Amino acid sequence: MKMAFIDARREELGIEPICQELAVAPSSYHQHAARLADPGKRSARARHDDELKEHIRRVHEDSFGLYGSRKVWRQLLRDGVTIAKCTVEPHESPHSNDPESPFEELIVAEEFFELQDERA
Repeated sequence: MKMAFIDARREELGIEPICQELAVAPSSYHQHAARLADPGKRSARARHDDELKEHIRRVHEDSFGLYGSRKVWRQLLRDGVTIAKCTVEPHESPHSNDPESPFEELIVAEEFFELQDERA
């Protein structure tokens, strides 16, 4: 959130004054900007999460959006993708509504499935 704020206001206020007020090192912001510009500079964990996200999205789309997290997880295992069930499931945590979370779209999809299950 802080980095997005800096991105939005950096032209009018400058990076260093904003970083000073937010208690963020300017080097951290520059490192963040470099990762956005070159995805190869992202951590191995973030790149792995992106791969898993694509697998999850593929299985979900192949099922025409009908599979919930359990069935998506089981299908991924059948396809040979090693993934923990908790990676596919939504989490009730402070990060579940984080737009920078690699699984944010999937969490929204899971909330939709939960609503569908309640209506049935």
